[in-house]
Amino acid sequence: MDKFVMDIRLESWIPIFEEQIKSGLSKHDFCRQNGISKGAFFKWQKIFREKLAREAGYLDTPPTPAQSFNDSSGEKPAFFELATTSSSDCAMEISDSRAEGRPCISGGTIDTSLAAMSITYGGFSINVSGNVDEQILLSVLKAVKHA
Repeated sequence: MDKFVMDIRLESWIPIFEEQIKSGLSKHDFCRQNGISKGAFFKWQKIFREKLAREAGYLDTPPTPAQSFNDSSGEKPAFFELATTSSSDCAMEISDSRAEGRPCISGGTIDTSLAAMSITYGGFSINVSGNVDEQILLSVLKAVKHA
């Protein structure tokens, strides 16, 4: 969608967001009473919040689809194969063709001493290397998912 068109549509949603706040109704009830699609309401609310956050300097401008597949380093995204093993030391392995060794998830920690992993989701990027506590990584991933 053209940025100009997007801005115009967003401008038309701002009074709706303000009206919902003034009404004291939940977002779901407000949408139901006013015949507004909940999906559209939440989609435009998210776009509005992201725009405000970017303008305030809290978010970087999101990459275009072309940039997200070819970053400035020229590397393409790596895919990690998760497979069970028969080894009692390791319940799962993460393989990366660029890594010399194969890290292992074992005993609640991820040993990535021979490999590094970069996880990108939305506007967030998490780089993992060395030993990482599995529960901490899980908590970080959940927080990023719900941010």
